[in-house]
Amino acid sequence: MRELVILLGKRRGQSKRAITDMLALCMDKFLPLLQTRERKFQLLETLREASDGKMFLEREYSTCTTKLVNMLEEDAKIDEAAKIIQEIAIETYGSLEQKEKVEFILYQMKLVLARNDFVRCQILSRKISNKALNEDGLQAFKIRF
Repeated sequence: MRELVILLGKRRGQSKRAITDMLALCMDKFLPLLQTRERKFQLLETLREASDGKMFLEREYSTCTTKLVNMLEEDAKIDEAAKIIQEIAIETYGSLEQKEKVEFILYQMKLVLARNDFVRCQILSRKISNKALNEDGLQAFKIRF
C-alpha cells in the first residue's frame, strides 16, 4: 500500500483532489487500524514523502509530521523529533490558519527547549507576532507562549 501511495502521488496528471482524498483516507481510516507502532511509523513516513513539496498538501504534511514527532517524543527520541520538526517552515504555509501555525510553532519550541537549545527557541519565538497572539481564540496560546 505504501508503494502505491507514493506511485499515485507522483503520477503526472493525477488530480489534486484524488491525491488529497487518498492521503486523508490513509490518515483517517488506515492509520488507526495498524496494529504495531512500527507500521504506523512507516505509514506516516510514506505519507510525509508523498505530500512533501506539494502546496495543496501542506495541511496533510504538517499533520503527518506532528503525529510522527509525537511518536518519537513518546519513545524519548527528542533529538530526532526536534530535527524533523525544525525542517518545516510552518509560517510560510498559506493553507493553514493562524491558530494552527501558532500551535505548531509552540510545539517546535517545546521540543527545542527539551534539547536545551535556547538559541533556536529564541529564533522560533520571533516567528510568532504579538498581533497574532492578540487575536480572538488565541489567548490560551498566549499563556503557553
